[in-house]
Amino acid sequence: MWALANIATDNVDFRDAVRKEGAIDPLIKIMEEALSTRDLQSIREGNWALSSLCRKKPLPPYEEIKAALPIFVKVIMSEEAADTLKDALWSLVNLSNGDEVRIQQVIDTGVVPSLVKLIE
Repeated sequence: MWALANIATDNVDFRDAVRKEGAIDPLIKIMEEALSTRDLQSIREGNWALSSLCRKKPLPPYEEIKAALPIFVKVIMSEEAADTLKDALWSLVNLSNGDEVRIQQVIDTGVVPSLVKLIE
């Protein structure tokens, strides 16, 4: 996961190459397992890798990254580590960027109360 994140964060072409090779679905599976077992190291690394595939402009096509939305919401609602939260929050910013449909999908996850708690 660390290697994929390093590659994906370097530039948009590398990010897109990692994404096009199908890294998102396996990362989601790893994150789901890590969140269920509270494997903090895997949560941190998986979150960073997954978030690396959802950033940099131009943003990747929404349809290709929207499956990661529930994972970032789970991280935001359950994690306290600042660096992990930061990556998940930036990913949420990118996933909600663009139009009302995307914003509504983020609202529909129920994450807004957790976002409000973070600013209190």
